[in-house]
Amino acid sequence: MNKPSKPFTKDVATDPELSGADLDAWLSRNEDALEALVAEADAQGGERSVLDVEKLIAEETSRFLQVQRKA
Repeated sequence: MNKPSKPFTKDVATDPELSGADLDAWLSRNEDALEALVAEADAQGGERSVLDVEKLIAEETSRFLQVQRKA
């Protein structure tokens, strides 16, 4: 998996440039992958897995936001 060029540092919910439609579109494209990540974290158990999943979701969200701003 590629790492984003910038670290994820802002709260997505407070980004004025991001609309609800943008988030809905991203979620519809990535829902299966997110569900698989959550299922994997549940199967592995433990706080470490949950933190890894949260980090991965933040990275993927950051990548999505960068693509949206370029478009």
